[in-house]
Amino acid sequence: MPNVTNQQIRFFPHDTFAELWARRWPTEFEVEWQPLDNKCTVPDPIRLSGELTYTLELFSGSFILFYDGIESEIRAKYSDNSSTWPSELTMGRIIRNAFAHGNTFEIRNPSVPKTVWRGLAVDASNNGQRVLFGALGIADAIILMEDIDKLL
Repeated sequence: MPNVTNQQIRFFPHDTFAELWARRWPTEFEVEWQPLDNKCTVPDPIRLSGELTYTLELFSGSFILFYDGIESEIRAKYSDNSSTWPSELTMGRIIRNAFAHGNTFEIRNPSVPKTVWRGLAVDASNNGQRVLFGALGIADAIILMEDIDKLL
């Protein structure tokens, strides 16, 4: 189920990279949201190990920074007990940890209950499975960030 939200996102990198090459931090990204269609393809593992490594590292690092930046706010609002959090926050924590462990799910406690967000169900049985370009597409992860943001 690589596209939980049935959305895809097209990123137009020219202006972003032009800013980076000029040693400036980009202030915006040009993207286009589209419904998922049959023309969209999930990259195969060979491409993931080569040319898409930069995309994966850039995006997973951004998600980690996003989550780590709001974790204290989550804990202040919803408690330190993540088992009581809304599913969006729990899934965000799971995805953040997966990105930190090489883009694969790693749930160490086998008795943790299944977390479900928009039809994506994750528990310890998913350990070792690929997250980005596997369980989620980039648009899904961005929508998860938006869903988390709405709770804070």
